[in-house]
Amino acid sequence: MVERLNEETGVHHAETDADLDVLFRGDASAAHYMLFLMRVYGFEAPLESALVPTPTLDLMIDLRVRSRSAFIAGI
Repeated sequence: MVERLNEETGVHHAETDADLDVLFRGDASAAHYMLFLMRVYGFEAPLESALVPTPTLDLMIDLRVRSRSAFIAGI
């Protein structure tokens, strides 16, 4: 499943990685990092909320281990 996901989304990887690449530039700042975290949270939090009520998904993926939005929000 992960291999297929990689194949199907491969054309979007460079664009997505560009958001992370900003953090490794010489002029990266705390503001760059904060913007990155805000963008990741804006994606992760709604996705995690949508996955929680899917009962059979927890059999395939341990959602508690994979959840990251609470860490990003500092909760």
